[in-house]
Amino acid sequence: MNSRMRQRAKAHMPMVLLTLLSIIQALAPELTWEHIREQPYLLELTLTAALGWLQIATTLLGILLAAAAISYQIFLNARYWQQAMALDDEPDPI
Repeated sequence: MNSRMRQRAKAHMPMVLLTLLSIIQALAPELTWEHIREQPYLLELTLTAALGWLQIATTLLGILLAAAAISYQIFLNARYWQQAMALDDEPDPI
């Protein structure tokens, strides 16, 4: 029974990982927006403000890269499942 649960966990890990990444991706812009609204130094013309905006830009770039990675993983999972359903067997690893 333990090996059966382990196999199920391995089979469902990509879906769990995608769900967790999507949740993190949804929280990141909200937390970034809260940071922008609560920090008055971002509206000044100082080095600290420039570094703050650089941090915000880096966060947004990370969100875009995460979105691309999640989309690619969804594509790969769909291809894997289509192969499995067509062959009615375990597909070859991609």
